[in-house]
Parts: sequence; structure tokens; C-alpha cells
Amino acid sequence: MDAMSSRISENLRQIRKEKKLSLDSMAEQTGVSKSMLGQIERGESSPTVATLWKIATGLHISFTALLEGRQTETQLIRRGEVSPLLSDEGRFRLFPFFPYDAERRFEMLSIELEPGTRSESVPHEDGTEEFVLVF
Repeated sequence: MDAMSSRISENLRQIRKEKKLSLDSMAEQTGVSKSMLGQIERGESSPTVATLWKIATGLHISFTALLEGRQTETQLIRRGEVSPLLSDEGRFRLFPFFPYDAERRFEMLSIELEPGTRSESVPHEDGTEEFVLVF
């Protein structure tokens, strides 16, 4: 399992426990099957960007809450150290540079789209600031 899949697995399991949800109730809230959620939690499946977005939206959490690692007060982030999430056969690349901060309700993403690629997503909750750099 790669580092990103491991982080997603740990975060999803932790979020589910914090919200005191069963896999069944999480599946109802997110529209993602119980079996898929279980596979993600066990690190047996690498979810697509669309699946992660459905989970985040259904749980009313930020997209990067599923991706972020442990945070320190100061953090230097180099592009080469950020693993992108890929979609559309690698033509869509999402780099989570500044993970969601629940207190500030802020996150920053960098997205690279090849010519002709589209991306559509559901907006965040009211009051959330999302900065997205699109290349």
C-alpha cells in the first residue's frame, strides 16, 4: 500500500470512529457502498477522486481531511513531496498542498488538467474557504 492510500485508510477509519458511524450508516450518508468503504479502510482499494469527493461531501468534511497527515506548527511543503491524486487516466492531477484546517475552514489545492479535461464537484459547506490553483 502506498503512503497516500495508507493515509486515506487511517483517516477514513478515524473519522468514522469520531462520528460514531457504522459502515452501513456511512454508506447511507455517502452513497459509497459498505464493501467499498471497508476496502478503503483496510487499504485494499485506492479510491478515485470522485469516490473520495462523495465520501467527503456525504460526511460534511473537507476533501483533504481524508488526505492529510499529522500536522506540526510549521510545515515546508515541496511539490515533489506531495503525492497527486489521479483521475481521467492521469489527465487530472490534484495536489493537496494545505490540508483542510477545521478551525479556519480553509484548504488549498493545486489541480493540473490536460487540455480537454473537465472537473466538476459539489461545493463545500458555507463559510469554507477553498483556494484552488488550476494549471
